[in-house]
Amino acid sequence: MTAKAAYSTPMLHVASIETSIALYELMGFATIDTDRGTPLGSTRLHCDDMPSGMTNFRDPDGYIIEIAHWSATQQQAWEKCLATKP
Repeated sequence: MTAKAAYSTPMLHVASIETSIALYELMGFATIDTDRGTPLGSTRLHCDDMPSGMTNFRDPDGYIIEIAHWSATQQQAWEKCLATKP
């Protein structure tokens, strides 16, 4: 059997997701959803002003950060897919 990846969500390991959300909000991102944990274990962010695609930058610790963004149409398709799952 051959495995096939259909979707991929990049993950950044951070000391505090809540603190990281605050940083990304300063860059124009908004929280779409979280795992609702206390403390948070995962989240997805969205930025309306960024076109679909990817951008990379190096953070102060030297890590290369890649931000991938999808369009509203892609988001709506994802939400429709989630709604059909049990």
